[in-house]
Amino acid sequence: PNIPFRDLVIQRRENDLVGASFGRSFYILDDYSPLRRISQTALEEEAILFPVKDAWRYIPRRPFGRGTVGYQGTAFFSAPNPPFGAIFTYYLKHDLQTKKAARIERERELATTGENTPYPGWDKLKEEEKEAEPTIVFTVRDNQGEVVRIVSGPLTSGFHRVAWDLRYPVVEAWKAKIEPFAQAPQGVLAPPGTYSVELAKRTDGLLTPLGDAQKFEVIQLTKTTLPAVDADEATAFLLDVDNLKRAVTAAVSAGAESQKQLDLIGGALSNSAHSTSSTLETELVEFKKRLFVLLEALKNNKGRSYMKEPRIPSLTQRLSVIQAGNRNSTYGPTKSHRQVFDLASKEFAAVRGDLHALLEVDLPAFYQRLEAAGVPWTPGRPMP
Repeated sequence: PNIPFRDLVIQRRENDLVGASFGRSFYILDDYSPLRRISQTALEEEAILFPVKDAWRYIPRRPFGRGTVGYQGTAFFSAPNPPFGAIFTYYLKHDLQTKKAARIERERELATTGENTPYPGWDKLKEEEKEAEPTIVFTVRDNQGEVVRIVSGPLTSGFHRVAWDLRYPVVEAWKAKIEPFAQAPQGVLAPPGTYSVELAKRTDGLLTPLGDAQKFEVIQLTKTTLPAVDADEATAFLLDVDNLKRAVTAAVSAGAESQKQLDLIGGALSNSAHSTSSTLETELVEFKKRLFVLLEALKNNKGRSYMKEPRIPSLTQRLSVIQAGNRNSTYGPTKSHRQVFDLASKEFAAVRGDLHALLEVDLPAFYQRLEAAGVPWTPGRPMP
């Protein structure tokens, strides 16, 4: 900032550099220890992954609700805390560029000196179009060498920091967009222990390691007041819940997508010249009814929910109860959570078989009959 600093102090325990400005402001550089390892020789390396500080394991507080200041407004002053989790500091000597970006940069340099910028040719342009975007990849492993999480980082030259939130990846069915004001899904919190992280670059699909792996510890910050479940045991249970949630959300998404496909088939049938004596319309109605019943078991009937009618909890609701009870707690699952998980597992085993028969056997056979009848193609069916 364009103002004099009147005081500097080092917080020795955390290696933070604190500066006080003449404008009555404080600036904090969190953990400047990587700068101690910098030399002219080191800066000539392609990349450097610096040692990682031990990470404290806890549940971050959100006293104002969503986000940093919640709904307090922009007049409510708040300064950001250091990122939660394990912080990875790294250095890149050069930008990680695509072939197109590198070509444009060379052409710009030639243009500034007044030199000719030749046309690259159609073959090279096609290569640029096919090239995948480069990425910086951090692979986090546990003390058994198993991959826990993969994190990406900035590609530009210089120093960067990336935080791993100490959680396993989200396993729910993938959604490109999160609904407004909906809480983003979270993975299971990793247990305390020894972890390692590796830095690599992925260029055009090829992964190349950069430097040596760094080990670090994840340490529980606070001790529970009441007796808690062993962290490794709790994590193993919650990962089992995640695996079931993965299958259930996939079933819900697959069923919802099939509903859309059946609606489109209805429109195609009404605009086709198939025989009026065929049973295609009748079959379509029956498939819709079967799918409705199965989805109701998976995620409940919205109409009934809107009318505030009592209902048996659906599979997704049972799993949400378990996750809500453990998302903001490090105590581990209760006996009730384990009982709910057993109920959900048994219920899904029954629904899964019926849904598989409908989506993988009956509907593909129905699609073949639609094709034989010359019904216009609709999304989800094989190409003619």
